[in-house]
Formats: sequence, C-alpha cells, structure tokens
Amino acid sequence: LVAMVSPWWILTGDNGTVETTTKTLLYPSEMATLTSSSSVSGGEVAAVPDVFITVLGLLLLLLIVASTLILLTLFLQNRRRFSTISSVVTIALLIVTVVLFFYAMSQVTNIGVGSFSGNGDLDVTLPGEEGSVVLSCSWGPGVGFYLSLAAVLSLICLQIYKRKIG
Repeated sequence: LVAMVSPWWILTGDNGTVETTTKTLLYPSEMATLTSSSSVSGGEVAAVPDVFITVLGLLLLLLIVASTLILLTLFLQNRRRFSTISSVVTIALLIVTVVLFFYAMSQVTNIGVGSFSGNGDLDVTLPGEEGSVVLSCSWGPGVGFYLSLAAVLSLICLQIYKRKIG
C-alpha cells in the first residue's frame, strides 16, 4: 500500500546553491520536479507523453488489485485453494507491475537522461529565471519500486515456505 504513494523513480541534483528533485509517482500519476536556490523555488509537472501517464494509472490499478487480493487472502486463509490461487495471481500482478514500470520508465528516461538509473551532469533551468545551471545529478528507482520488489520476493518466499511445511 505504501508503494502506491511513494516515488517509483527519483532524480536528485545539487551544486551547493541549487538543488533539484524529480519524482515519478503512481498516485497521483505524474512526474513532478522541484528546483530551488537561495533566491527562488518552483516546481512543475513534467511534460511526458500521455501514454506514460496512462501506464502509471494502469500500474496503480494493478497495485490496488494486488493489495486487495493480499487482504482477501489474509481474511480467507482457511480456504486453501482460494489462498493459493490468490497468491499466484498477486505475485503475477506485482511482477507485471514492476516489469512494466521498468520498461515504460526506461523509454522515458532514454529520451531525457539516457538510462533508467545512473548519474551525470544535467542542465537545469531555474523557475522564473533565464538560463540554466549545470548540476551533478543521480537518478534511479525510488522507494515505491523497491517496496514492490520486496513484496514480490516476500510473497514468493512465503509460497515456497508454505509448500515445504504443508
């Protein structure tokens, strides 16, 4: 549930006087940037293709369905068949969510920064000012992405454990 509102991808940059942060969120489905210096602060929602925003909304829906199935499984543990099917479907949904996000974000980042994760110098425009500043930036997966990976691995380990003891 926390992964739904946590950043799935993040870019940060700083040169001591100017700092910038870009976060990709599933809820709300957007990529937002906040840039600040000692004289000005501002933010914007990044202009990304509509299909990317649609994919983020789809990923949010997949996470909602997976979370609902997890909760149902917890309440209906005595129904072994339902629990097994629900767990397998949940694992599949979470894997699809992580893989689809990685693919979609890789397509967007290939155009913008060159890769899904990495670092380098980027030109950053200060809000309301002319010109740009070069910042040393790093970017990569955020907390939401890692939480979803942890959920997949936890569910897989739980299923393996249930099979060994059951």
